[in-house]
Amino acid sequence: MNMKKNTMSYSTLRDSEAKTQVNFYNDLAIKTLRCIGMLTSYDLDKFTTISKTKSTMGINFNALAKIISALRSTEYVRLHIDDDLKNNKNREIGPDDLKIYLTNNGLRLILKDSNTSFGK
Repeated sequence: MNMKKNTMSYSTLRDSEAKTQVNFYNDLAIKTLRCIGMLTSYDLDKFTTISKTKSTMGINFNALAKIISALRSTEYVRLHIDDDLKNNKNREIGPDDLKIYLTNNGLRLILKDSNTSFGK
């Protein structure tokens, strides 16, 4: 009986794990963008907050921060903090104060085919 050795290397496993993690965050970014769309009724003038989005998505702040940062850098969402909060040194800004607005690009991505990948 001739048995073949498993020739999978550690670098192949690391590459596979990295791709899986990228796909996971891409899929989560699309779901988050759709959630933001739903929470804002797909209205570019309405906003949701980090807190509401976290609660609806059921994910932790670290993951949400990474995703929102990516969505912002690709201009699918924009973030806003009211000027009076920014200028008030006596008050900390929290997740209820950070407003998330859907952009035209974000709305277009949501309306595209459901097979659309994040960042494309």
